[in-house]
Amino acid sequence: SHTATVAPHTDGLRRVLVRRCYLNPVLFSQYRRAFHEAGFEIVDCPPMTATGKTSTDIHMVLDTVDALQDSTRFDEFVMMSADADFSPLLRRLRRHDRRTVVFAAGAMSESYKASADLVIGIPTFIRDGLGVMEPDEDDASNHDPLPRMNTEGTGLRKRIGETVIRKVKSSSSPLPLATLAQHIHREIAGARESNWAGAGSFGALMRQMDISGVVVDFSGDVVYAEPVNGVGNGDHSAAPVAASAAVMQPPATLLNTLEGAALDMAASSVIREVVGQAHRPVHLSAIGSQLRSKFSALTVGWNGAPTLAAMLDRMELSPLRREVLDDGSTFVILDPARHTVQSVAVKDPAVAAILRAAEFPLIKAVDLKLVVQHLMPYLGTDTPFEMATVARDIQAAISLQQHSIQAARIAKLLRALIFGGLDTSVRPESLDGLFAVTIGILLAAWSRETQAEVDGDTRDRLLAWLSEVD
Repeated sequence: SHTATVAPHTDGLRRVLVRRCYLNPVLFSQYRRAFHEAGFEIVDCPPMTATGKTSTDIHMVLDTVDALQDSTRFDEFVMMSADADFSPLLRRLRRHDRRTVVFAAGAMSESYKASADLVIGIPTFIRDGLGVMEPDEDDASNHDPLPRMNTEGTGLRKRIGETVIRKVKSSSSPLPLATLAQHIHREIAGARESNWAGAGSFGALMRQMDISGVVVDFSGDVVYAEPVNGVGNGDHSAAPVAASAAVMQPPATLLNTLEGAALDMAASSVIREVVGQAHRPVHLSAIGSQLRSKFSALTVGWNGAPTLAAMLDRMELSPLRREVLDDGSTFVILDPARHTVQSVAVKDPAVAAILRAAEFPLIKAVDLKLVVQHLMPYLGTDTPFEMATVARDIQAAISLQQHSIQAARIAKLLRALIFGGLDTSVRPESLDGLFAVTIGILLAAWSRETQAEVDGDTRDRLLAWLSEVD
């Protein structure tokens, strides 16, 4: 579907002028009524060839170009398609000073994303477009803007914060974010209905709230009580533990006046002390919390650096090292003499690029193979394929093998496979056949991304990565 909008009116809301759906009446006639009732114009695009190809693309391009010549100025165009063939069209709209938004429920070319002003992901569309809240599938990459808070919203956040503290401190182990969200939904009337106090999602609310004594690990999707003198609530086996140490610190008056090189030096001493007493690598987020709790100047910035990482880059912390977790997304500080060095899940940059092109998470080869192996029984059955349910079932089955993969990452992988072409209604003849389909989806995505045939070297590097043993 394609929607053109105009600039905001005095009420601050966009006004949609054209809603248009390009519909294949052979395959999707059952949706015609729903689009009609939603106020869409419907342009029938029946199959034109024996393979089922339609004229949708050319219709969308011609109608968009016509809209540029219309006496009404359309300021914004929303493209509901993942087809990279529309990249030149998006660039043409940009040249005409039009805003472009893309929603794609599937793998999307990096060049296509770069051609749009805004890319809307599935969680954002489900939450904001459909109004469906799924706290257990919160998208950690969505950093919603701070909402305009009223007195009622402030009071609700206070109650939520108090409940979070009580639940976390009474738990003997880290609480999954999804579980905590469900507790709050049941105990606090209006929490979920208020769009999580205006934050949009529970994960976004946790990012906006600074709850004393509580650590939110978004990479591990867990919440736990901040350890005191190295003692916290339970073993944080899903991710390195943020260790708190009894650090000798300057007088309080000095903490408020340190700046520049002196602040860097004092901060480095705190980091060394914290990492030195931690049994595991320490998350950068935990390092940041420690520093801000001890140096008031860091509550509003990082001593002139744009980020904490940039501040650390200019500090001499040897022999401490900064490493990345094996999911490729979260940094930790560790002492190589005492801590296990974390390894990047995908060391070959070419393979990492292929995974990103197919919207796969950056996971270890052994994890990918485990998920594909456990996916097999759910394909081609009479039971409807519910992605979230299947992801949780696969996670549980894998955990029985003394292995751990987050359900959210499994769900992301399943979504990429399905949107890449995996038909869940058909069971492959063998597990090797399912692996072949998976490899085909990866290589096809890379071919779309590079707009070229996959060469032998690229294929060999992908296969070599898949043959790795953990």
